[in-house]
Amino acid sequence: MAIHTIYVNATLADPYPPALSDDEGHTAHSPNDDKNFTTDVGPGDVIIWQATGDITELLDISYTGGLDLFVQHPIKQPDGTWRGVIGPNATTPDDTEEEYEISYVVNHGMAYSQDPKLTLRPSVGGS
Repeated sequence: MAIHTIYVNATLADPYPPALSDDEGHTAHSPNDDKNFTTDVGPGDVIIWQATGDITELLDISYTGGLDLFVQHPIKQPDGTWRGVIGPNATTPDDTEEEYEISYVVNHGMAYSQDPKLTLRPSVGGS
């Protein structure tokens, strides 16, 4: 089991799209980059989403397509982060993708959303 953190960053000057990054070194700064932004996960891995910059709240992390990889779907934590757990039996096939949407609020104002992917690659990343 590994823990992966995905950072969601937006500012008042540049509220959309958010800059996305993860602890694996992947980054995205535009809607086109976002289509290719993936975090490599493995069975049993914990995924944490953390707001940075001027984001005052992550409103929701929700499944939008592909194979649903979570055994525990992302839930908001008391500290404002979101946490989900990849299923322990999510082992095949490699490169299986789940698309999800991140909804967030910048500086207590307007809500935005963005939709990156998680990619199941137990042989490359993850646990």
